[in-house]
This record gives sequence, structure tokens and C-alpha cells, in this order.
Amino acid sequence: MTDGIFFLQDGDVVAGADMLADRPARLIPRHVLVTGIGRGGTTAVAMAVEALGFHAESPTSYRETKALRQFIVNSDPAGANDYLRNWPREGRRMFWKDPKIWASAFDPFLEGLPENIGLVFVFRDALGIAARNCRLSSSSLTDNIVAAAQAQYKMSKRLALVKHRNVVMLSYEKLLIDPAMIIDALARFLAVPASLVGKAAEAIKPSPPAYELKFAKSLRKVAAG
Repeated sequence: MTDGIFFLQDGDVVAGADMLADRPARLIPRHVLVTGIGRGGTTAVAMAVEALGFHAESPTSYRETKALRQFIVNSDPAGANDYLRNWPREGRRMFWKDPKIWASAFDPFLEGLPENIGLVFVFRDALGIAARNCRLSSSSLTDNIVAAAQAQYKMSKRLALVKHRNVVMLSYEKLLIDPAMIIDALARFLAVPASLVGKAAEAIKPSPPAYELKFAKSLRKVAAG
């Protein structure tokens, strides 16, 4: 098992080699869903998935697909799942990134996900999330740490809803330390050619431009009084 990336199969953590060996075709993800909590590293992982050859529909700078998430906002998880079932998009492999799926409102969506959708859960140290949130809000560090820990707990509870499919759980910190190793394991899970791993590893950046711009605007606002 590679330290920093873990595979969940039928509710148990298994070694990558065990999970990837002799997989039936139906368990090789056609498309992929990247989820976590806000400021938790999902944008960086989504950019790596994109570099591995997956596509998003009209993504924002954070690689989120607003049109698809609108189904959940409208309390229509069945509509979202139907949308995903019709996601071939002319042979393209698609990805959807949203760091809010850990909320209980998404439970019916997770329970009804099409089998060919792979799931990547991104976990990040609560202090790292809190520090980033402190840059963009007036909340205290303590409050942000508690909020991040609670959100991670809620996300972990969601794993029970998808235990009968193959799921990847990865550490954002380990991804930054050794992107090539983590991306290589992720690429094997997604059945992506090894030739794309280098490019995807280079896409991992600790501070995506969108966050830097937002942080800069926040600083200017504070400086202006």
C-alpha cells in the first residue's frame, strides 16, 4: 500500500495491487468525481485529474461544474445521477469536482451514483484548512480548526454510502511532498497510461492562481480599511 493514498473496496482498506488486479471492466472508472471539503486540496487534485486526460464541462477556475451541481442545489439527486449516466460526451472521460458533497443533503446522490463513476476523496490536515480559511474570513483560527475537523468527520461518514464500490482516499499533504508517487497510484486506479503521470504531477501546485487572486483582493480590502 502506498503511504498517503488508500483504496477502499467493499468497506475495507486494501492494497493498491490487490484492488487493481483482475478488476472487472465495470469497476474501472469511466469518469471520476473528486470531492473533499472547502480549501482541502480538491482543486489541485482536479487539475491533476484533468492532466491525466479527463475533461470538465465549462469548468470554473476552481474546476467546478456548476450546471451539474445545480441538480443537488435543487434537491434533485436523481436528476444528477441520470445526468452522470449520460456522461459519455463523445468518448471523453469526464470529471466533476465539488468540495461540498460531504453534506448530508448529498446522501441520496452518493447512494445512487452510477457504477462507472470513480470516487476520489481528498483529506487535508485541519490546521492547513483553517489557516487558509483565516486568510479569507474574519473567523478565528480556533473556530476554523473546529469547523474543518467537523467537516472532515462528516465527509468520513459519507464513505459508508459508497462502501460497495472502489474509492480512493488520498492525503493532500503527501500529494505535495511526493506528487509523482501519489499521481502514479491514482493513474493506475483510473487506468490511465503511465506516460501522463509526469505532466499530471507537474500540475500539482500548493497555491492555485484562483486562490492567490482571492487572497490578494482580501489583503487590499483590509489595507483600504
